[in-house]
Amino acid sequence: MSVSELLGFLASALILLAFGMKTMLPLRLVALGSHLAFIGYGAVAEQYLIVALHAVLLPINLYRTVGVMRLLRRVRAASQGDLSVEWMKPFMERAVLEENEAVFRKGDRADRVYLLVSGAVDLPEIDVRLEPGALFGEIAMFSPDGTRTASAVCRTRTELLWITHEELVHLCYQQPALSFHLLRLITRRLTENAMAATRSGQIPEAARASLLGS
Repeated sequence: MSVSELLGFLASALILLAFGMKTMLPLRLVALGSHLAFIGYGAVAEQYLIVALHAVLLPINLYRTVGVMRLLRRVRAASQGDLSVEWMKPFMERAVLEENEAVFRKGDRADRVYLLVSGAVDLPEIDVRLEPGALFGEIAMFSPDGTRTASAVCRTRTELLWITHEELVHLCYQQPALSFHLLRLITRRLTENAMAATRSGQIPEAARASLLGS
């Protein structure tokens, strides 16, 4: 078997292997290997169109791979750290709301997670005020009916960052470690709400808000 044939079989095998990858980083790495194998095959077999195609795809895939690796590092740091949500900010959109403007109302579809950057947000049904740095709206997205169980109203002029449910699911699919980090965040929220409910003596109502989320 000639060198060109060996390289051709190797490139084809790597492409097939890439289709079987379930997570993004291994897929990207295998795809990079296939580009190199195809470039070698094309050069030896004098198939210069193949060389040109994969010479173009190689840097594109390399750029995407570096992006995935950076995300993975942020997620790992977050999942092992102090439950910071700083890693989410590059993937979120910015919004500014005025005083008394509703972020969402009770019964609305829960399709976004919010991070409070500045200002204050009230959850009137459960008598809670959120301060800057608070992540909210995440629990309701995972509730059975996917609707808000409390309203969120701006107490002052407020700056928010938000990410959609679909984008968050996409990030979790790319990096499964992110799912565990979100689980830790939600568990902390549930624990804090349960403790507050115990102190206030309003266990049934607060427990319901904790389990379904705002």
